[in-house]
Amino acid sequence: MKKILLIAAVSGSFFAACNSRTGFTVNGTIESVTEGKALLVARVDNNTVDTIAIAPITNGAFTLEGTVKEVTPAILVIEGSRARVNMIFIENAEFTVKFGKDPRTEGGKIIEQGTATILKGGGQEQKVQNLLFALQQEYSLKNNELATLFYSTDDQAVKDSLRKVSGEMNEELKAKNLEIIKANPNAFASAYQIYMDNRMAGYEQLQSQLDLLGEKAKASTFGKMITERAAALAAVAIGQVAPDFTITTPEGDEISLHGIPAKVKLIDFWASWCGPCRGENPNVVKAYAEYHPKGLEIIGVSLDTDKGKWIEAIKQDQLAWKHGSDLKGWDAAVAKLYSVNAIPHTVLLDENNKIIAKNLRGDALKQKLAELLD
Repeated sequence: MKKILLIAAVSGSFFAACNSRTGFTVNGTIESVTEGKALLVARVDNNTVDTIAIAPITNGAFTLEGTVKEVTPAILVIEGSRARVNMIFIENAEFTVKFGKDPRTEGGKIIEQGTATILKGGGQEQKVQNLLFALQQEYSLKNNELATLFYSTDDQAVKDSLRKVSGEMNEELKAKNLEIIKANPNAFASAYQIYMDNRMAGYEQLQSQLDLLGEKAKASTFGKMITERAAALAAVAIGQVAPDFTITTPEGDEISLHGIPAKVKLIDFWASWCGPCRGENPNVVKAYAEYHPKGLEIIGVSLDTDKGKWIEAIKQDQLAWKHGSDLKGWDAAVAKLYSVNAIPHTVLLDENNKIIAKNLRGDALKQKLAELLD
């Protein structure tokens, strides 16, 4: 189950000088909203955001104005609407935004196609973002068309074919994004796109993407975030000694990872509310029954917040191994330590607590355990 992340604009330290204009102007139109407010929002640190401009919407049009000292990543939000532009690199320049129409749905099916949002103008940093944004809009509309076809048929073979086409299109979009990034290694937008495209990536993939960036982009807000993420993933990469941790059991006792002797250990990140985790549990139960007598130990780390539901899930799924949780959900200290952003997530260790595999499930887990313990 993927952790759903809402990424707002992040500023931290802003870089690069603005051009000679004394301020910025964002002229926008939106057909679906005739009145209300448009807001341009930047995050000033990890806990606070700053609305750098606000304007009324009159007859579907608005003009946002202000001044920035440096390039400022921001999001454009339409109050009371889902319409937004998730990243604009604000400089003292003129921007135009024409919001497209969302697809019209009925009974979960798309009955009328939407239209693309068009973003133009801005300074040098925004030019690369405009290219990436236009691509995203283009492929979003293509995926909407596929969704219309998908929900209009009951033919499973056709549905499977459409899923395949959708997957191929998404890979095509990533490849085109990569071409733009390689041509603009020092653009802030290149760092932002790598950050967005690799939120679920492992260390090697993320590091290879980070290596595409120039020093200026690496020093940007999103460049720093990628670097920090890569460093955190490197610490729990295959071949590294797994960081030790202490966690509280349902009974209130404390257990430590390194304090548990075993030939093989499996750290299993899960939660009672996670459907895919619960679906995988029977496979883990079978593996434990077969290989625990041969030296396997499992440490279940729950991302629950409700102790009662956690304990009930352990009983229902007959999870007979060791368990622990700080009941902080996605803020769980162990999940952060291991850079977990999706569950189920497993980490397999040898007798010296060295990480030897990750995210093995079903037959793949059983085959690896057979290799290590049979």
